Amino acid sequence: MGVFRILSDKSVERKLRQELAEAWPEVDERISLERLEKLPYLTAVIKESLRLSHGVVSPLPRIVPHETRIGDVVVPQSTIVGMGQSFVHLNPDIFPNPKAFDPSRWLGENTSDLESYLVPFSKGPRSCLGLNLAWAELYLILGTLFRKVDLELFETLPSDFDWGAFLVPRYHGTLRVKHRVGSALFWLFTIHDMPLPLWGYQWTFDSFDIVALSLGRRLLCDDVQVYEGV
Repeated sequence: MGVFRILSDKSVERKLRQELAEAWPEVDERISLERLEKLPYLTAVIKESLRLSHGVVSPLPRIVPHETRIGDVVVPQSTIVGMGQSFVHLNPDIFPNPKAFDPSRWLGENTSDLESYLVPFSKGPRSCLGLNLAWAELYLILGTLFRKVDLELFETLPSDFDWGAFLVPRYHGTLRVKHRVGSALFWLFTIHDMPLPLWGYQWTFDSFDIVALSLGRRLLCDDVQVYEGV
């Protein structure tokens, strides 16, 4: 997503390449992570990329330590609350014009408050264990790509990045479910006429039809077929 956004805005790409060229004049030499981390525009590009392309969206449950007010609601102490990253990152009260890729928003004089709302890896003691590794990879990969490689978009549109909360793969094909013996359920998923048997699901016969439809929704298949068999 970050690469797409950069290549979609020539002014952003030009500023990024210029900063990298000044900090990394000899392209055949190695550059340290510490040096890349000190580049303000590269850092701003990474932060803006993370804001618009965070990972899996989940409620991120937290326990309220003391009675507080959230909006117009008084939340009692010890209440479990949660909010997904997208509600924060796309909040226009925090990030004006939130759907625009604008690295300059991270280059102002008072960006420390803004950074407290950047939560792609969550915050606090339950934040992502790989946070530091992820940041290092982003600096090294984006820095190397836009210093050493000439890139251009090819038949890629913004619609290709439409957001969807798909936590499981989407397969094109038919989910066929049949009841065998007792409460055991065998289901067969077909991808381009190639069967892939999956075992281990135990259901009662009374919930058979509901289970079949539920499996179809969970796997995001095109169709669900239920039939009897031995």
